[in-house]
Order: sequence, then structure tokens, then C-alpha cells
Amino acid sequence: VLGDFFPSNTKKMLRLLEGAIPHISNPTTYTLTSHPGFIVNPEDYPSLSLKMVTNSLSEILHEFDVAYSANVTSASVEACLAGLPVVVMLDEKDLNFSPLLGEPGVHFVSESKELAEVLQREDHGSTLDRDHKAFFFLDSELSRWKKLLLQ
Repeated sequence: VLGDFFPSNTKKMLRLLEGAIPHISNPTTYTLTSHPGFIVNPEDYPSLSLKMVTNSLSEILHEFDVAYSANVTSASVEACLAGLPVVVMLDEKDLNFSPLLGEPGVHFVSESKELAEVLQREDHGSTLDRDHKAFFFLDSELSRWKKLLLQ
């Protein structure tokens, strides 16, 4: 679980996950990395038995099968580029700001039963061999900036 900067998003994600638990038959463990701007107290979600980690995402993503995030966090892109299937929580009151919209291996859910169905899939879809250029324009010469600023 990739915590979000906005406490309301993280709380909604965790409530959705709590609601999904009765529909998940596979033994599952949940690990949360809180956003530094909002540290989650795992005791507030006793049914999840959350394991908390504070390492950087680049150090820990390889240890997991699936990443679960809110739709505005850049952590979801990092998880996707690391090869993880990503589940993104959608809030029916907000626009979908996720840069992962339409990407293979990315699932969008807004209800607990949808989340449970996705988490129980054996094949979440592959995101391996993702082209970083689809998300980042890396130009050491900064040609676009120079063109924009020198006009």
C-alpha cells in the first residue's frame, strides 16, 4: 500500500481495503509505506495487520506482488516502472489524475469488491520491460526548455 500525501486519500484507500478483506480468500499480508507528509497509525486499521516500512521505494518494491495506491501519487508510476502490477483507487468524487490510465497491468477500482477481485487474480498483467520514455522525457541538453525560454 503506497500512502498518499493527502490524508483523506490514504484513509479512503485503507477503508476500501478493509472492506475488501471479507471477499479475499487467499492469505494476504499488507505492507504500507506512508507518505512522509502523512504517517499512518497501523493501530487505526487493526483488521489489516499492517506491516509498516520506511525504506525508499526503490529498495522495497521488488519484495512485493502488487502495489495499491491513490490515483494522484507518483509512487504508482515508480511501482509500475519497477514491474509491479498496480491497483489504483478511484474516488467517485474526483477526476482520475493517474498517469497510468490505459497502461497494461494497471487496474482502477472504486469499490471493495472490485479491489478484492483484482487482488485475488493470479495474473495481474505484466508491466515488465516498461519503457521509461513513455513517462519521462530525459534530455540532458534541456532542448525543450531552451527552446521555450529563448523564444
